Amino acid sequence: MYISRKALALLACSALMATVVSLPAAASNLVVIQSAKNDVSPPLSTLVGSSDPGTASQAQAPVTRPTGPALKTSQSDPVAQVPAASLTGVSTVINFQGQSANDNRALLGGIAYVPPDTNGAVGGSQFVQMVNVTFTVYNKTTGAIELGPALLTDLWSGFGGLCETVQGGDPIVLYDHLANRWILTQLAYNNSLTDNYQCIAVSTTSDATGRYYRYAIPFGSKLNDYPKFGVWPDAYYYSANIFLPKGGSFSFAGALACALNSSAMQKGKPLSTVCFQNPSSVASLLPGDLDGSSTAFKGEPEFFASIADTSHLNLFRFHVDFKTPSNSTFAGTQVAVAPFSEICARATDLACIPEPSPGE
Repeated sequence: MYISRKALALLACSALMATVVSLPAAASNLVVIQSAKNDVSPPLSTLVGSSDPGTASQAQAPVTRPTGPALKTSQSDPVAQVPAASLTGVSTVINFQGQSANDNRALLGGIAYVPPDTNGAVGGSQFVQMVNVTFTVYNKTTGAIELGPALLTDLWSGFGGLCETVQGGDPIVLYDHLANRWILTQLAYNNSLTDNYQCIAVSTTSDATGRYYRYAIPFGSKLNDYPKFGVWPDAYYYSANIFLPKGGSFSFAGALACALNSSAMQKGKPLSTVCFQNPSSVASLLPGDLDGSSTAFKGEPEFFASIADTSHLNLFRFHVDFKTPSNSTFAGTQVAVAPFSEICARATDLACIPEPSPGE
């Protein structure tokens, strides 16, 4: 899920009109993280099939869960709109079969990951889709497979370390249309979760089957869960929910918001990442992702948003200074919105999206 320019503009307007509460980030929360390793890969087309399925046993077994009733609220939404007429001039240009859990099973000896974390991105001539630990490159005009299905660790073959050997999951694929580069990323961690990484690869060209600049971002014993990425003119932005080891378990420390030096990554140079650690009251931040070719947002701080409560959103602005990181700022406001019910309400024991009969 990404925040489009239009959505960001609406949020910014709402911030101007709403009663807001300042949410400053203290300077002591600033953290600079250097890449642990970086290199340039051979063409990805030569690496597919080269990695070992490795730690596939970490996958969760699929479990059938009952479907709960729809969550409803007695309050009407004053800003909800109903289409006034049917859509016109909209047609399907091409329709083709994407990946499925069977691709995971075929490559991992019958194992499919739960949840699948399905996502994809469209480039100049290709569509790249990920289903947890596998990816496929399609021709976006014909739907023909150009590469894959393959394991994400194929991309890290020869890189060394956990990025190459662990099927970490939580993958994200983005296309940077400003620089015509692909961004592919996944988690990597050891079995005890005492050594954690974000593995990031940026293509050297617009061809998703070509070479990549590869990076390992270390988090040590901090678990960087639920990563999200966004493309912005001055940097690639990243967020993760940080968990700290505590008495054999983990405690939630809050969301981390980071700016990655995209200029360095597009040249394969060592990476410096400027981050702000939020308190545990801030979770699951989503960075804005710039759509379209407009450069109107050049110089604009990046936006991060998250749910505060059932009638407020947290809206943060991130200004990064890679030359002098201490000049970077991360501060926000709480924006009042129409009351809403969070449909899944962080459910852990049932399928919270009602399904047509017979369901599961």
